[in-house]
Amino acid sequence: MKKTLLAIGLTAAISAGLFAQDLPRLAVVEFSTNSNAEKVRQDAITVRDLVESQMVQTRKYTMVTRNEIDHLIANQRIQISEISSTENIQRLQLANISYIVTGSVNAMGDDYSITVRVLDVSTGQFSHSDSDFMGSGGRDLFNGIGTLMARFATAMATDERGAIVQADTLRPSPSGISIEVSTDTGGDLYFQGERVATLWDNDSHTIPIERPGTYSLFIRLVNGVYKVTSVTISARGTVRVDFSTIAELAVGNTGPAGGIIFYDKGNDADGWRFLEAAPASTEFSSIQWGESISDNIAGTALGIGTGRRNTELIVTRLGELGETGRAAQLCAGLNFGGFSDWFLPSRDELNLMYTNLRQRGLGGFGTGSYWSSSQVNTNYAWLQRFGDGSQFSNQFKRNTLTVRAVRAF
Repeated sequence: MKKTLLAIGLTAAISAGLFAQDLPRLAVVEFSTNSNAEKVRQDAITVRDLVESQMVQTRKYTMVTRNEIDHLIANQRIQISEISSTENIQRLQLANISYIVTGSVNAMGDDYSITVRVLDVSTGQFSHSDSDFMGSGGRDLFNGIGTLMARFATAMATDERGAIVQADTLRPSPSGISIEVSTDTGGDLYFQGERVATLWDNDSHTIPIERPGTYSLFIRLVNGVYKVTSVTISARGTVRVDFSTIAELAVGNTGPAGGIIFYDKGNDADGWRFLEAAPASTEFSSIQWGESISDNIAGTALGIGTGRRNTELIVTRLGELGETGRAAQLCAGLNFGGFSDWFLPSRDELNLMYTNLRQRGLGGFGTGSYWSSSQVNTNYAWLQRFGDGSQFSNQFKRNTLTVRAVRAF
């Protein structure tokens, strides 16, 4: 009887081990903090534990043990802040790790702004990120992480934003999967935000795919027209995309990063033509612009096309002052849909979002106030109320408002 039970146990263990090997390996690493306070550092450890528990419950991954990933990071001298570097990606790939989940726990008064993001080791890109604001008490933290991770895991699995994700029906394969792109008009073809080919009229191009998932493609035609689409791969074979049948990009349509286009300036001057707002799921709530004592930012502007430069100026200055978790910093740090070039919109760009999206019922905006990247003076910055479109220049930077990132392309 004992031998029978032992045999059954060994069979079950071997079967479980073989099944686990079929699943992508995922590790959760330490979360950064903006404070050296003991409570914040201990809560960051708790957040890592809770995130790890939530990812285990998805049953979609083979979880790398805490000891194994910490040992690998220590031995390979991997810095978490630079984990997506080429050298670190190579080390993680050699360890057969598919995904790394990490993030930040930033104290804001008595509460926390928590960001969770996932690194797809196969591409070296952070394919999904999500954030939320929650209390620092035990029950608030437990419930808040549960809500955040339920949303995060669902988005990671379904990938509605164009980043590579794991599918249940097919495991990673080095061959046998491809996307064949054709076009009636020549232009530059982009795959996951990177230019991969220049096509002639009535030309085609084949892109090899290593694993199942959803991928973003867009083409910039020689006549100035942009077209974008996404392709979901769930089986071996070739998926064909004919751009001659796809509508051109326009305000209100989906952009390359999976957001929504809210402005078309009609030409490629200065290296961009469209502005794209990130989806509602990426919004940051209850965020400060900055402290108003010494964070004067010289050079910010109001106009369309100035938000990116505004954000660069703000991020540089706030970094010098040691401030973290502010509106511009969160936008600049967003890695979403395979893109990391997000920024905080200027006052006039923010107004375009209200006019071209909110008033048309698009973009999932609330009725509250949103920060712009346009400073008024040392104490104030411009905001826009999305309930009625009013803009105000008398809002203290230390007040907390909603933040929506945008990008230009």
